[in-house]
Amino acid sequence: MTDTPIRAQRISCIDERKCRGKLSLGKDALTVEAWSFRGRIDRTISFVDLESVKAVPSRTGNNLFLQYSDGRITGLRLKKGVVFVAHTVNDALGQLRMERKALPASVEYRQAV
Repeated sequence: MTDTPIRAQRISCIDERKCRGKLSLGKDALTVEAWSFRGRIDRTISFVDLESVKAVPSRTGNNLFLQYSDGRITGLRLKKGVVFVAHTVNDALGQLRMERKALPASVEYRQAV
């Protein structure tokens, strides 16, 4: 990710493999930089690829779930700031949806007579 992250948090991945690392929240993507038993994980997740992000209270398991547009779900455990990350990403997703539904600039608006 080239831009400066809005926030970076330590994470533990508990879904498909155990890992430790960092989640960085950028303007238009999440970046996961972590280590697992299988090696290094460097993944940039564009907000365009996400359907929703959910924060759930949990003392030991995943507390942040990323649901992709294709239906896949990835679980992460953030040490802190989980609600902030979920809220910020969901706001960005809502903004993207509004931009997709906006009419093109070439459409002429006519007043009903």
